[in-house]
Order: sequence, then structure tokens, then C-alpha cells
Amino acid sequence: YVVCDDIGGQDLERTLRARGGPLPEEATLVQARRLLDALEFLHDQKTPLHLGDPLAGDVWIGEDGRWFLAPFTLIRPISRAPSAYRARELEQPTGEPTAASDLYALSAMLYHALTGWAPPTAAQRDAGTPLNGPRALNPNLSTLIEQVLLRGLQLRPENRSQVACE
Repeated sequence: YVVCDDIGGQDLERTLRARGGPLPEEATLVQARRLLDALEFLHDQKTPLHLGDPLAGDVWIGEDGRWFLAPFTLIRPISRAPSAYRARELEQPTGEPTAASDLYALSAMLYHALTGWAPPTAAQRDAGTPLNGPRALNPNLSTLIEQVLLRGLQLRPENRSQVACE
């Protein structure tokens, strides 16, 4: 069994639906930094821990606005169901989670939070579905965050950041 505290609030998807649109960039980036610090901590363990295959429901936004990762993603096996947050390399039967695949997942979550739309799955993108530029979906975003998100959502892991501190 895995047990965790009830932090209140709601998951990312419900929060976006309730708002009727994306979250503000400045506040979201503060929370992104917290999640990056958490990833760095997980990746620095003697045996690194990886998110693997997170879902929108794995990011909870507390009543105070702070974001939390539910621990369940750390123990859930990688699903074969389509996921906007799963890196392309994890679609392979032998795919193993890495820091780069976790950074893809976090980038996908941030893209969803900042645009109000989940990115297409890696399989959809391979089939020709384009990844819309974040500023096309939310013109209030800065060009720098758009560049960061687009780099984080590169299909090839070697084109993404390799560690959270990047």
C-alpha cells in the first residue's frame, strides 16, 4: 500500500477546467521550480527514482497554490494507454525511465498548465500531428518559456535537457 497526506486542492486537469483556461506564467514557473528541485532530489538518489509515466492527476495544486507530485507515479508501471506526458522512448517495450524522460513529462505538464491544452502524444506527433507553439495557444507567454517548453518536448531524448538543473 502507498499512503499519502490529503493536501486538499485538486489535480491539474480539474484546476484548468475550473479556471476555463491556462494558469498564469509567473506563478506556474515558481511551482515548476519546486517540481524541478523534487526531480533533482529523486534523480540524485543512490538508485535514481523516476516519474516514468505520470498522469495529469499526479500533479495536485493545493488550496494555497503550491503544486505537489502524488507518489503513485513512482510505483505505477508504464502503461500502454496513450498519454500526453509519456516520452516517446517509453513507448518501446524495453523503454526505461530516465531523467530526460522525466523532463519530457514535466515539460508536457507545464505546456498543459500554461496553454490549457495537453500536447499531442508522441505517437500522434510521429503520425504527423503538429505540436502547436505554446504562444499560439496562449499569446501572453514569454518567448523564453516557449523555447524552454519546445526544447523539453523534443521527441528525441538527446535534444532535451538531460538533468533537472539545466
